[in-house]
Amino acid sequence: MKKFLISLMAVAVLAGGTAGVLLAQADTHQQAAEDFLIAMKTPEQLQEGIDSMVDLMLQAQPMMMPYRQTIKDFYNKYLSWESLKGDYTAITVDLFTEDQLKEITNFFKTEVGQQFIEQQPEMFERTSELGFRIMQEHQEELLQILQTEAEKYAPAPEATPAPTPAPVE
Repeated sequence: MKKFLISLMAVAVLAGGTAGVLLAQADTHQQAAEDFLIAMKTPEQLQEGIDSMVDLMLQAQPMMMPYRQTIKDFYNKYLSWESLKGDYTAITVDLFTEDQLKEITNFFKTEVGQQFIEQQPEMFERTSELGFRIMQEHQEELLQILQTEAEKYAPAPEATPAPTPAPVE
């Protein structure tokens, strides 16, 4: 019985040690994810996104201007780095290994990596404008395709009976 208890204690110590190592690895993986997100300037980008959303909303609905700060506070409550940090970190940990995150983070800490981050919004804006312009240029083609497609699904016109000939007298 004594040997069994000693064996059980040894297993418990080893399991506890393994769990501790796994927790420490999870912590370093999460820290690597957070370091990556910070190197990508995610907190600043989230704040800029909030500011842009509020500005666009107020441009579309100027009567809401007196509520600007209230709206901004509301968005900050749910969409700020502080409120989304855990979720962003969890997503990042799920998508990349710790080693990958460390490599990517090292790149984004370089001058070229920082330039990429700074140019990313303009790149997104330009490519979005390109896609929008291309779609506008071909809008008529899309309308024609949709018209043709709609005709396939239109109910068949009811057959009108042929006029009955007038009785011959």
